[in-house]
Order: sequence, then C-alpha cells, then structure tokens
Amino acid sequence: MNTGKPKLLDQMKTIMRIKHYSLKTEKSYVHWVRRYIYFHKFHVMPSFVALMNRPFELLTD
Repeated sequence: MNTGKPKLLDQMKTIMRIKHYSLKTEKSYVHWVRRYIYFHKFHVMPSFVALMNRPFELLTD
C-alpha cells in the first residue's frame, strides 16, 4: 500500500487541474515529462532533482 507522497506525474496532474489547464495541455506536459525521464533512462539527473525540489515552479504563473 502506497501511503507516501504522490508520484511526480500525479502531482503534476493535480496542480494542472487546480490551475484549470486543459486536458490536452495536461496530456501533452505529462507526455513530455515521461519522454524526458525515459530518454535519461531513469537516472536521476542533478537538474531534474533541482526541479523536483521546487515542483512546478514553471506552472505557477
């Protein structure tokens, strides 16, 4: 049972829904984040860790 923090993509979806982003935008953003993760073969990149520490700063506008 997963009682911890929601996964990154789930957090991203929640924030986009709160901010009333369109479903198409949400799907597009999730797609590109997923591609970024797969491209880097699930290695935790320092730049990605920095983004995770201040989640969705780009979406706060």
